[in-house]
Amino acid sequence: MSMFLPPSVPDEFKDASFLEAVRSAKKTLGVIETGLSAQSEFELYFQTGSSRLDFVTLYKRAQNVDIRYSKIRSVYWKIFLSLINDDSSVWLETLTQKRGTYATLKQRYIASLNDNDNNNNNSSSHSNLVMDNPLLSTAGGRWDQYYKDKELRDTIVLDIDRTYPEDEFFVHAAVQSALTDILFVYCKENDWIGYKQGMNELIATLFMVNAVQSTISPYVDDDSKIDSSRSGSSSSSSGSLWESVQDIRYIEADTYWMFVEIMSVLGQYFLNADGKAVPPIVERSKRIQEQFLRQMDAQLAQHLLKVNLTPQLYGIKWIRLFFSREFHLRDVCVVWDAIFATFAERKQLKCRLLENRREQANAHEPGQGQDAHVNGGGGGEGMMHRDPSHAVEHALEKPRRIRLDFRFVDYMACSMLLFIRHQLMDRDQSHCLKRVMRYPPIEDVASLIERAYTIRDQIERRGKNKKPKQHHAHAAANNLNISDRWNQFSRTVTSAMTTYAEDVKNLMGGQRRTLKSRMQFEYALGTKMGEILNAVQQTINQHREQLSGQQQMVAPLAHATEDVKLETNSTE
Repeated sequence: MSMFLPPSVPDEFKDASFLEAVRSAKKTLGVIETGLSAQSEFELYFQTGSSRLDFVTLYKRAQNVDIRYSKIRSVYWKIFLSLINDDSSVWLETLTQKRGTYATLKQRYIASLNDNDNNNNNSSSHSNLVMDNPLLSTAGGRWDQYYKDKELRDTIVLDIDRTYPEDEFFVHAAVQSALTDILFVYCKENDWIGYKQGMNELIATLFMVNAVQSTISPYVDDDSKIDSSRSGSSSSSSGSLWESVQDIRYIEADTYWMFVEIMSVLGQYFLNADGKAVPPIVERSKRIQEQFLRQMDAQLAQHLLKVNLTPQLYGIKWIRLFFSREFHLRDVCVVWDAIFATFAERKQLKCRLLENRREQANAHEPGQGQDAHVNGGGGGEGMMHRDPSHAVEHALEKPRRIRLDFRFVDYMACSMLLFIRHQLMDRDQSHCLKRVMRYPPIEDVASLIERAYTIRDQIERRGKNKKPKQHHAHAAANNLNISDRWNQFSRTVTSAMTTYAEDVKNLMGGQRRTLKSRMQFEYALGTKMGEILNAVQQTINQHREQLSGQQQMVAPLAHATEDVKLETNSTE
């Protein structure tokens, strides 16, 4: 049964079953009804005032979990993943160009694959019988490529069929066909990586959000609009910017480019070392547990090392899939809000730093600045347009120089480990492994995200406002992380209060609680608390002296400088 939807809706999406699938996806994502429509919300945030968007405001909305129930979350993701930039006046031009490019790629790879049988059957008798013989499948021949493409597509289809099979949205034929086409085009364009398991789960979540919040959303929200569209009427204004950005005809193309941006960094973590060195995924997993977690909770990190819990056992799944299997899809999207926002924030810092460097280079060496820009030597263009396969090969040869974008994934992993700390401490390897591989349900993932931001601030901004030589008590305490200070305080208080309890017992004895005894009690309490505070202060001062020669000032811009140096060196 076909629905009376506007002509702009593709035929494959006009089936009533697709509309029901989108309704199901909307419930999965937990989109709540407000008095503001998707188009009105879009116009409020992106078409009010200047066409130049304030990135800081966008980041804050993601950090404060303000876009959890937004009807235009996909627009935020498109901005964070560089499908569109911060200037809304050029969005139409940018989208037209990228959507046209995807249509060309799809025609080149998919249409040619479908037509290959007819072309081969109708080939002339004068064709090369060696290169075009389907029984020989000579390497480099037309049939050889045809069989490889068929095998690749069959592999993708197999995984797409197993992607969230319990969800009505992902079992719809139109959705599965679109997901298969996106992955097939990507693999053909990026044969250096090909197809790897896990890509299907990343692409599925992106496509679901884009589909639910596309121009079909008003018809999902209100069935009466389906009937009204029969006569050509529509609740939204024709040709609006919202309709162009969220056009359902192009959700496949938009999802493709968003996936390309993710894989430009994440692709290296889908590759094995091929016998050369430690794979990037192993290197990053170790970095999370042995460096970041140790800074936040040395006792937990030491325990995991003691029980020989290999970090890549859970890191592979967490890093590659952005925690897609650890939470409900509704919560996964909230986590991705933070991951994408911090990725865009760091990328903007790096681009700003590159621009400053280029300006300084042109100012000091005007004759060489242009050549450096053209050749990509040390400039941003050389980094941005470098072949991803070269970057991955370099990462495999020198794993210490792997790209560490999407760093919020690392901080989120630390937050998750700290959350289940009580279930990991004093347990053996099998129990710890079971706990991290099957993460327990959590009532509100926002608490983990908030903690991850705190971890980020502790790691990246420690020492930013550090005063030399002179330190007050609170300044000294800030040089230690929260976990260390709490562990020290709890141990000191436990010891002191045990002694104090004995003193109070001896002091009070069997006496009646007279005024004199109460005064003695309060005096003893004040004295003992003074001893506790002095002990805590001494412990903090000792640790401060031990760490004074080791701590470094690590600000976000400093991290961006480090990334730029690594990527610049890899292009030399």
